[in-house]
Amino acid sequence: SPTSDITTTYMQNSQFIWIVAIIGIIILIFVNMFISSRVADPIKQLERSVRKLEKSNLNATVKIGGTYEIRHLGQTLQSMADNMKKLMDDIVKEQEDKRKSEMSALQSQINPHFLYNTLDSIIWMIENERYEDAIDMVTALARVFRISLSKGKNIITVAQELQHAENYLIIQKVRYKNKFDYEIRMEPEAALCATIKLIVQPLVENSIKHGFGVDSPGIPISTPAIEVIITAEEDELVININDNGSGFEPSE
Repeated sequence: SPTSDITTTYMQNSQFIWIVAIIGIIILIFVNMFISSRVADPIKQLERSVRKLEKSNLNATVKIGGTYEIRHLGQTLQSMADNMKKLMDDIVKEQEDKRKSEMSALQSQINPHFLYNTLDSIIWMIENERYEDAIDMVTALARVFRISLSKGKNIITVAQELQHAENYLIIQKVRYKNKFDYEIRMEPEAALCATIKLIVQPLVENSIKHGFGVDSPGIPISTPAIEVIITAEEDELVININDNGSGFEPSE
């Protein structure tokens, strides 16, 4: 055989082998990328979900996919996140119920004591034929309890809280025969702010009973006065309750 024929056949076979090898390598690369993506993509998605959970976003949905092991891991993480969210919601609800029970206990101590004294004063007014004063007392008492109940709400507006305190002061001023004065001032922008119910009235009550001592004969010559000032300073609500009572020494 001529040498040229042998060389030509060799070159053709060599080119064919190189073409087959290159095609095989390309196929292997694509197969490897496909298999890697099938394994790596679910892991990457799972890792992104875990990052969201690390940021306390318990509402994040954990991506579940890939092989059986990866799906099982995703389902376990989702179940753990759901259980943590349920546990946190239960803790919040428990603390809220505890706060409500404590507030209800405080209100149950305040309301009967105040009610008994007011009813005694109303009875005394009726017996002495002071009917107009008795009507004013009953009206103010009704307003006090309307706000005290507040349909079971413990959070009310500042305007409602001040109305509650003012009705209380009206009742006490009539009861103690105008032995003290009071003044209430509130900035308009503070009226719609929210506050816990019954935080002003107990302090006002303390001013009357302990700061002035209206039940005792030794009342100062100057007229006792209570001042309630509500202001909104930047992002804070400020409630000031002042009186000119006897006070107490700094050491006390």
